[in-house]
Amino acid sequence: MKIVLSRKGFDSSTGGVPSPILPDGRLIPLPIPDRNSNVRYGQIEYGDVEIGKLVHSLTRGRIRSSSRVHLDPDLVSTKKYSRDGLRACFGQCGSAASHLLNQGVGKGDLFLFFGWFREVWVNPTHSHSHRFSYKPGAPDLHVIFGWLLIDQVICPSGPIPGSIRDHPHCTGPRPTPNRLYLASNNEGLSLGGKEIPSAGMLPFARRPQILTANGSRRSLWNLPSWCFPREGNIPFSYHSDLRRWKRVGQEVRLSSVARGQEFVLDTKLFPEARDWSSGVLEVDDW
Repeated sequence: MKIVLSRKGFDSSTGGVPSPILPDGRLIPLPIPDRNSNVRYGQIEYGDVEIGKLVHSLTRGRIRSSSRVHLDPDLVSTKKYSRDGLRACFGQCGSAASHLLNQGVGKGDLFLFFGWFREVWVNPTHSHSHRFSYKPGAPDLHVIFGWLLIDQVICPSGPIPGSIRDHPHCTGPRPTPNRLYLASNNEGLSLGGKEIPSAGMLPFARRPQILTANGSRRSLWNLPSWCFPREGNIPFSYHSDLRRWKRVGQEVRLSSVARGQEFVLDTKLFPEARDWSSGVLEVDDW
């Protein structure tokens, strides 16, 4: 089994602001803009949260509810248009897709999606349309917000299931290779005696999901003691420079790379990663 830490959502160059951690602690990952998409921010909801209004507020109107959005990964969102047989999926193309193919990522492997987050609050001095703003002094964090267990990998140039026909990697030209990673609708993920869905979003930012070390810049990660290069093997691809790795007591600090989207770990080389991923996804109220 391979575990892929996959960077997704708003960043400093695309979107320009962090995804929010709401005052009640909920994680709301913001998908990036995409002028070629068929989906608009105003058509997306996560539970009772209307993403169009939220993104308009946090970007101060720079990105609007009517702006088109690259809804990817599509894990648990609901939309104001209907779609039968919703199937969680994730698309990747170009050099990042080539990296996944070269690493042999496929059926039975696990994506853990992470992004840039910061706490927000309801600012009483702002108008209702801009009611949310970032909490003063709140840290920038890299947080794991969702997962997808791969059931099937397809090329959008071939037959496309109707349930994902409107996915952005199916609706417009993309750099090659272009691939879609689909979760199962029928089989879940076995976790500590529990069966959880094969894809979904984590509701709150618990400590096991937070990659960023306490009091550090967001790209400096705190990892378990087993997660250190050994016998010539590097836990996560793109991090072969040993100067990025440092032991700090019983923990490991990794200065994660600024660029790159898909960081692949092989559990044959680091079997402890299975229990670690289970801890990340261990939530009481499935």
